[in-house]
Amino acid sequence: MTPPGMAQPNAPRKYKWGGRPFGVDQETADGAYGVLESSFTKAWLEGRQEHRLQKVWGRDDFLAGYELFLFGRALQRVKDLDAKKAQELVRAIRKGGTTAHGLLYEVQALAMLAEGGHHVAGTPKNEPGYDALVRFDNGMTMRWSFKNHDQSDRERVFRERCQKLYEHLHAYAGVGALERLLVLADRHLGPEDFGAITLALKALPVGRIMNVLPQVDVLLSKVVAPEGEQPFALDARSTQLTIVATHHAIEQSNFTSKLAKAAANMQKHCPRKEKFSNVVLMRVHPTADVAQLQAVATEMLNRDGCVVDAVVLHQPSVTRENSNWSLVSHVQMALGPHYPLNCPLKMVLPAGMVSTSPSPTILRSDDQHIGLTGKYLFQRGLHVREAQRREDGSLWGELTAPADGIQEQSIFSMGGRRLRFGGRHPVSDELFLI
Repeated sequence: MTPPGMAQPNAPRKYKWGGRPFGVDQETADGAYGVLESSFTKAWLEGRQEHRLQKVWGRDDFLAGYELFLFGRALQRVKDLDAKKAQELVRAIRKGGTTAHGLLYEVQALAMLAEGGHHVAGTPKNEPGYDALVRFDNGMTMRWSFKNHDQSDRERVFRERCQKLYEHLHAYAGVGALERLLVLADRHLGPEDFGAITLALKALPVGRIMNVLPQVDVLLSKVVAPEGEQPFALDARSTQLTIVATHHAIEQSNFTSKLAKAAANMQKHCPRKEKFSNVVLMRVHPTADVAQLQAVATEMLNRDGCVVDAVVLHQPSVTRENSNWSLVSHVQMALGPHYPLNCPLKMVLPAGMVSTSPSPTILRSDDQHIGLTGKYLFQRGLHVREAQRREDGSLWGELTAPADGIQEQSIFSMGGRRLRFGGRHPVSDELFLI
């Protein structure tokens, strides 16, 4: 399977993200990137603010290019649908700063419904209760409320602390081998836990699992490349940190409370009305337990007096199987007793594969497979290897990203110089615009 956003075979590197996205003609690619420049302006996109759209625009990896292509294509579809609504969304996204993901998803949601063949109309600015109207030929009208539940603040802080621990590990690592630290915690890790693990690093034995804190085991390994593989460089550090820790106690309840708030908002502003139906479309982060959310939604829809007739849960993510990448949208639905069965829901998702069951998240570590349900996974690593000389005298080296957060670089010795090369890979597989 071709990774998302990989260039067409032999396509010139026209964009800094690579060639045009796989399976996309030049005119379509130019149109998608061009509508972003014309709508937001190139000067703003290249700004140094903390806006997620600017951050993705500033990257040079294929995943960034793919996300930008999909967002640009969706924005063009909304412009074709309602130019005024598209302009309102662009202005709101620019002003949204670090909290703009919900507005970015509104663009995707409108495009998904329009591509499904529905008669879609965006609502006026600041319309309470719902974000779009979908009209059916049989006279029914659906009021759609779009919601986005991104990475929680608790998970963000957890990952920031993990990153600092990785930087500490890398700063003090030796050379000639891969220094790999595995942390397995059967509870949530707080700031004092990270401090204790950092201090414990100084005296950790190599190759032994150590219980450094209650319910926290760590294993420090020094890995030498097997014969036949590129050896690790003798003048560069190679490190890897993997942390598995239990979710914060209220991680999943945050997702269910967001759904409850969306229903309460429709309850207030969208009372039951003849020929009208109410639907919530909620985009959720890969951390969310979608099966649990569907069960909560089903129970909510069957309560007496509930005005919401359906909940659609959309969980997009990048998944990997060995060295293959794919964009997968996990979709689940819950229908209430008043849902009009003569009004089928049709959406065209941005790209990739669609699944009605969640992709199992598994950490493969040597011969172990560790299930990650209810767990945070942080992984970061840099493997620097010596390029190998082939029989024909040429040099060869890996420049891949074999796992989420892990990058391979190679050092080439040529003419008395040592040149280090790496690929254009995302720091992680986190999605920022979809």
